[in-house]
Amino acid sequence: MSTTDTDAAVGGQQQLMVKTGTFIAGGTNDINLDLGFLPDFFALFNYTKFATDGNAHVAFWFSGMTADHAIALLVGVASTSGALYTSGGFTELDTITTATTNPVGQTVQKGLLIGSNLKGSDSDVFYFLAIGNCSVQDYGDLVT
Repeated sequence: MSTTDTDAAVGGQQQLMVKTGTFIAGGTNDINLDLGFLPDFFALFNYTKFATDGNAHVAFWFSGMTADHAIALLVGVASTSGALYTSGGFTELDTITTATTNPVGQTVQKGLLIGSNLKGSDSDVFYFLAIGNCSVQDYGDLVT
């Protein structure tokens, strides 16, 4: 089995980025999870609801998947099944927002939007793992 690295940095090197964390769901909106980088792999675990009601409590996403998709494990008290969500899953966030009012500047958001099928209920506790291979450019000495 061979693989091809299509994300190789030109004039730079690759840096493995790993981020773990937790958050508490709230409200009815989808969740914008700013990771600081675009992951190649993402896993989400609903700690509060795991093995209670048969909904998606463990979900996975891989770079290159169609927007709003997720691979989900539906975990109930007595059974587990799998599903491929084609809506309400994960979508890449790669946005730059420019503010024209105070404070003026740009906000860069890189991460994932967690859709309606995965966001859980108010006060659900989630854990996540994000792994990405990011390009790093070496500019050498910048002091003249």
